[in-house]
Amino acid sequence: MDESAQPVIELIVHPDDLGKVIGRGGRVAHALRTIVRATAEGRVAVDILDSEEAAEGVEDDAGR
Repeated sequence: MDESAQPVIELIVHPDDLGKVIGRGGRVAHALRTIVRATAEGRVAVDILDSEEAAEGVEDDAGR
């Protein structure tokens, strides 16, 4: 959950594929977020992370 107590879906992709998932001008990422929010009635956030960034986040969480 993020700061607003909203559930967060983390989409983890390989760094080489990050550009494909985000798309030109963020269009693919925006479309993914729109579909997810529509099915969850706007009560969920979508974060797109590369696998290296996600691994760093896991290490940071373990240190708490």
